Amino acid sequence: MGLNSIDDTREGIVRFLRRNPKTCFVAESDGTFAGTLIAGHDGRRGYIYHTAVLPQFRRRGIATALLQAATDALKTQRIAKVALLVFSDNESGNAFWEKHSFSKRHRHHLPQQGNQRRGNGKEQGRKMSGENIWLDWAVKLQSIAQAGLTYGKDKFDKERYEEIRKISAEIIAYKTEIPLEKVTELFCNETGYQTPKIDTRAAVFKGGKILLVKENNGTWSLPGGWCDVDCSVKENAEKEVFEEAGIEVSAEKVIAVQDREKHNKPVYAWKICKIFILCSIKKDGNFTANIETTESRYFSLKEISTLNLAEEKNNLEQIKMCFAAYENKNWQTQLD
Repeated sequence: MGLNSIDDTREGIVRFLRRNPKTCFVAESDGTFAGTLIAGHDGRRGYIYHTAVLPQFRRRGIATALLQAATDALKTQRIAKVALLVFSDNESGNAFWEKHSFSKRHRHHLPQQGNQRRGNGKEQGRKMSGENIWLDWAVKLQSIAQAGLTYGKDKFDKERYEEIRKISAEIIAYKTEIPLEKVTELFCNETGYQTPKIDTRAAVFKGGKILLVKENNGTWSLPGGWCDVDCSVKENAEKEVFEEAGIEVSAEKVIAVQDREKHNKPVYAWKICKIFILCSIKKDGNFTANIETTESRYFSLKEISTLNLAEEKNNLEQIKMCFAAYENKNWQTQLD
């Protein structure tokens, strides 16, 4: 199945099942476990992460039934496209997916199992979690091109840098199937030296519980978002809490400054610096549903462990860190 110690621990699988409770399936035969399929989606495309049928139960249509159940479940959640990860040397697996019309474009091949580079857990986890090297290449090309456009003097060199930036956008568009126009808007629209985007997350406590807001997709997150160009980090954190939860707060202390891709999945094509900020309440307000959030509520850490978190924005470990900072008056800012 290609399990690894980074993403596929018991805690990791439990967290994934909580986030995707209707798209993962187990097959039984006379009360005996026969196989499983683990699938989920990011709101745009579905992914099949693991599929396995015990040898004694193979060639009975179990894998096909699991696949049908998963794709039907994804369709009910308005997911029209499904991709998967598969080892390149898994001949029977590749034959199965080809039989069910999964082209190579939708089967992202991982290296052969016997040829995986040995090293620390971080290296193995990165390779196994599907963070493909093409994304790193595209980001580097974009960074080089943008720096060249900023500091280059020769007009012919600038034309070449424009072409490199266009190629980097085409790589992203091809691999993700996001329209090229959208990728260009998000990925190639900045000027000046390439720098990370800034995302602020506010930790607001009341009675020992932390404030979370419910996103439109049903997941829960700390109030926050991109730092607007006309706001300082402090102003942005306070603004986001008011807009998403209707509460006036004062940003008091930086809990942590994190490199997003070291903590959150999926990895994006642009780099993000996440700033977690401890805030105090200045004035309680009344929550009003808005275009971003449908509910706000305070939770204990124990209650949060059962929630479907927006892990691309904040995971359980990051929220635990916020609790630790709140409880420790001598908290020192953590830096990646």
